[in-house]
Amino acid sequence: MIIRKSNVTDEGFQLFVKPVNNWWNALDRGTPPEKVTILENGLKKIRAAKK
Repeated sequence: MIIRKSNVTDEGFQLFVKPVNNWWNALDRGTPPEKVTILENGLKKIRAAKK
């Protein structure tokens, strides 16, 4: 799958900058893919920073 910057919102892009990489690293360490806490917390931080 290819995701282009033009296909996501600014929040979506910021999510890929760090939280998605951290989530992939957690998957590599054996975290189940269903555990999306890293992504949820990352999105909360992004949204809080916009206020």
